[in-house]
Amino acid sequence: MHYKYGQTLGKMAVGIKVIDVSETRGISLKQAILRDSAWIVLQTFSLLSIGGSITQSASSLWALTEIITMFTNSKRRALHDFIAGTVVVRVKAADSVIA
Repeated sequence: MHYKYGQTLGKMAVGIKVIDVSETRGISLKQAILRDSAWIVLQTFSLLSIGGSITQSASSLWALTEIITMFTNSKRRALHDFIAGTVVVRVKAADSVIA
């Protein structure tokens, strides 16, 4: 949904959208995949029970890094936004409706 609409249903509900860091266009498929890649890998390891406590530690470290990154830059970009070259912006309710 990030690639096609720039939003998930939750983002639509709260009026935010993911766009390219240039803030002039939506995100590409590559950006959408990069944006979620760390989460996908960690969840896959967790579901397959690979690494056990190591996976839990990595997930906790990732979450902490995301929060620290988000609170230490002016656009509130999290680490996954830097990796993908994206930014989250507020949109008007009419802009977030799927056409």
